[in-house]
Amino acid sequence: FSATLSLYGAALTGCPLQRYYTDPNAYSAGQDAIAQAFASDIIFTPFSVPIEGEVYGSRVAFFEDQPPNIVRPAISSSKEIASLQTPDVESHPRLMYIRDTLRMLVSAHRSQRAIAGIALSPMDSPLMIMGIEGWMETVLFDPQGVRSMLDVTGPFFVRWVNSLLSDGADFIVLPVGMLSPSVVTRQIAEDVTRPALAEALAEVNGPVVLHHTGGSCMRHLDLFAGLPNVIGVVIDSRDDPGEAREILGPDMVLFAGPSGPDMPEYTAEQITADCAERLVERHGDPRFVLATTAADVPLATRAENIHAMRRAVQAQAGGKC
Repeated sequence: FSATLSLYGAALTGCPLQRYYTDPNAYSAGQDAIAQAFASDIIFTPFSVPIEGEVYGSRVAFFEDQPPNIVRPAISSSKEIASLQTPDVESHPRLMYIRDTLRMLVSAHRSQRAIAGIALSPMDSPLMIMGIEGWMETVLFDPQGVRSMLDVTGPFFVRWVNSLLSDGADFIVLPVGMLSPSVVTRQIAEDVTRPALAEALAEVNGPVVLHHTGGSCMRHLDLFAGLPNVIGVVIDSRDDPGEAREILGPDMVLFAGPSGPDMPEYTAEQITADCAERLVERHGDPRFVLATTAADVPLATRAENIHAMRRAVQAQAGGKC
């Protein structure tokens, strides 16, 4: 099973989030505590995608109870794309924070669990660089602006993801909001986002898992399949795993389970029951992973709610895991 506990490590170590999201030693210590407390089968690098805007010049703010977020994009329109300076994946301090963290996680945990890197697609990182309004206006009305942006974000994406894989990540989780029906139309997803993803993913040197980001992905799920190097998909907690399996076919790894951000709202008993139902429904599916979906599990989540997921898996496995 997998719970997205990138943020939650700070709760276990009592680490202020500004240090947690800037100091590789602090983040790594948090994930060491996660592994010891919950024995999740996947450990994540920092789930802090605003860093991909920060490295282009976006302003980021830190908070006491949630990951950092963009408060001022680097640019506001496609007219400013030419001013962007592509960050160096071998030296930029914010990128080195993630890479140094990843190397520590690989050294400490790879023998026992998978290590997942997190990155944004070339179509999604502009949301962190230009802001939602600026990027959506570009996508809707400025095809040349989209091409200009992809000429910047595409090569960076390839270098960045391949650097994470070379540092030891077993796979890359790629939130793809610009492929989601809650963000873009079917036409944009088919004609703009998917071709850009296919072009970039073809140059990736390892496996990728596409993430639904936060809403249902079912109406566009067929577009998630067949992309180069994509070996799995995380679907929304409200999506039907059986229907998803029919769309994706038998070979794709399917991640599904309770919503991570909603974990504090439920009792441990409710979570165990929810997970048990999903595991029974997917019994016999060798490529199903019980996982929290959407964003990070919040700091306010009770530890017993996370333990409830493991208990459901153990019960289904007859206590053998």
